[in-house]
Amino acid sequence: MQMEKKNDWLILNDMIYKIYTTKNINDMLKGFINQLKTAIEFDGADILLYNKYTGVMEQIVRYNCDESKLSFLELQSGCHGVIYNGRSMIYRDSDILKESERTKTVYYKKVYLPNNWHYSLKMILACDGKFCGVVNLYRTIGKEDFQFEDISILDLLKEHISYRVYQAELLDDGMERMSLATAVENYNLTRREEQIVSYLLNGKRNEEIAAQLVISLNTLKKHLMNIYKKMNINSKNQILTMIRQAG
Repeated sequence: MQMEKKNDWLILNDMIYKIYTTKNINDMLKGFINQLKTAIEFDGADILLYNKYTGVMEQIVRYNCDESKLSFLELQSGCHGVIYNGRSMIYRDSDILKESERTKTVYYKKVYLPNNWHYSLKMILACDGKFCGVVNLYRTIGKEDFQFEDISILDLLKEHISYRVYQAELLDDGMERMSLATAVENYNLTRREEQIVSYLLNGKRNEEIAAQLVISLNTLKKHLMNIYKKMNINSKNQILTMIRQAG
């Protein structure tokens, strides 16, 4: 549902205010997607942030979509290489590729089809020449593509979101990250939880960790939830910014 003209600036101003005043970056991004639903119609969304410590994308927010299984190279392909230009920008997939080409891409087959999506609107997050992440909005098969008004709304917000994410990264850089041994002691992590965190610090994916420990993915997710609860966090990305890799 599009915003009525008289409410446009009130809604946008409130969104920008919350971008800067919501203390926790993950809470801010979740709130951003929830508020965005009042301005732009979409059926699914996710926000992925680039983790420079591991070189992988972390799916921070999901709305009506499955957990991302994409590698960084597949994401790069899905973003058509624009993640390296160092600029925040807004674009539709349909503006980049013809319909016949787009539906044959790995990104379309691995992300769009399983979720019954057909169109997307992307916000590339970048600041100071550095790629930070991407916001994806999706519409299901049978609905019309995103329009100019939708693009304009994101265009007004892209620099604010990019700057806030970038500043959060700078704050993380300024923090002295603890050792794994210190984290185990401070948060009373079990031996199994310590093993899982160690694998995460070495860039292992969930599937690799589960195979190495000979446990199911569901069991691994339960361990991760216990780790998050003990450390008062809600993502693997926060583990990697709090704990330094040994060696």
